Amino acid sequence: MAWIGLRDRHGIGRFAPRGLDAPHNGPLQLKANSLFTRGTIVIECSIDPDHVRQNLFRYAASAPWHSSFRIAIDDDGTLHLMMSMGPSTVAYALPTSLATHKGAATIWYTWDSQNRTGMLAARSCAGDEFSTDLQGPMPLSVLDSDRMFTKSAHTRLGPTTQFCAMANTIEPVGLPASLSGDAIIETTSGPQKVKDIKPGTSIHTANGGRAQVLHVVEQSLPARGRFAPRVIRAPFYGATTNIGFGATQQIELAGSKIEYLFNQEHVLAEIGHLVDDSEIVVDTRNDVVTYFHLLLDQHDVISLSGVRAPTLNPAHFRANPEVIRAGILRDVPIELLPNSTSLDMPHLRNFEALLIPFR
Repeated sequence: MAWIGLRDRHGIGRFAPRGLDAPHNGPLQLKANSLFTRGTIVIECSIDPDHVRQNLFRYAASAPWHSSFRIAIDDDGTLHLMMSMGPSTVAYALPTSLATHKGAATIWYTWDSQNRTGMLAARSCAGDEFSTDLQGPMPLSVLDSDRMFTKSAHTRLGPTTQFCAMANTIEPVGLPASLSGDAIIETTSGPQKVKDIKPGTSIHTANGGRAQVLHVVEQSLPARGRFAPRVIRAPFYGATTNIGFGATQQIELAGSKIEYLFNQEHVLAEIGHLVDDSEIVVDTRNDVVTYFHLLLDQHDVISLSGVRAPTLNPAHFRANPEVIRAGILRDVPIELLPNSTSLDMPHLRNFEALLIPFR
């Protein structure tokens, strides 16, 4: 089990203790007063520097016991998490620079009540990451979790909150995986799907070189907000078939239009900035999506069903030790990360990427 609760601003509210993507959820089998001793809450919201202060998610109930859960953001970007259950209360704060970035922000609360540890973390639309360790975090009961996601009378999403989701496991925070498992990649043994790649596989890079896969990331996420698949329709952007990516995945762009607009032969752009509901569309048909990513012995661009996309950048993780400890590479010792540098290509900003699709 992993993702068990989901509420979005379009009115969808689900709680499925067996998993949102389980084929048969059936009736609730857990006692209402039992606790999820480990878990993750993730929230996505839109930040406007002119109107920052708000409650992002709020839950309150008075029976059969008093309980509350609230995540809010101040004008200076400080995040606040406040919880109560019966007579017990906890409050945490995380200073961030989210107030200076206009766009989507993702916030995580993870807890391991048995070990009395947890984390409050955030990632801005610009990729800036923030986190703080929590001592003695409070778990959520089954009843409170159910009502948080299915009872509108107890729960309020903030005016810019896109969704809130819950897992009964401690999920990675920070940069998410973003490659489709069905994307085809050329290996020295022939074409394979990304989901079938194993560490040690030798693959062809997009420019004809070779690289070895050191680690394969597999991550399930709620299919909402920036986690929802962005489907590139063939033949746009070189795709040989319709293929989905996470919004944060960058792709390499080239051609006369790129040279004319940016005076560069090659640039990188986030797929989420290229969505135009024609060449690239958002898919929210499912509640959960599973992505993959590849860490190679050298940071490079690979071809995924014809779309040129960079692999995981080791430099990002080396520069952020907390990302290693709690992120998608938490199973990889930092000593094993290659010393590759970032790709020598400009990274387009949101307003620059908007010029590319034929809208």
